[in-house]
Amino acid sequence: MRLIGEAVLNKETIEHIISHVRKHGTDWWWSASNDELLPPSMRNNGRTYRRGTDTIDVWFDSGTAVSLSLSLSLSLSLRTHPILR
Repeated sequence: MRLIGEAVLNKETIEHIISHVRKHGTDWWWSASNDELLPPSMRNNGRTYRRGTDTIDVWFDSGTAVSLSLSLSLSLSLRTHPILR
């Protein structure tokens, strides 16, 4: 979430988003309302927030790539014939 052009990134917002993504999956980011994206303490405070559309894609893409790379690396090393190691 962004407050008039600046990112709202703190422990409370991150923990709130992580808990909902764990419950509902990554599509929740796109289906949730702006109010749902905010922790309760930041709702109805007279400020205007908008959803960022670039950050979660980067986090998800890079995390997925790293996980896949590590998984493939481990899988390939376990299947190598002992003489070839």
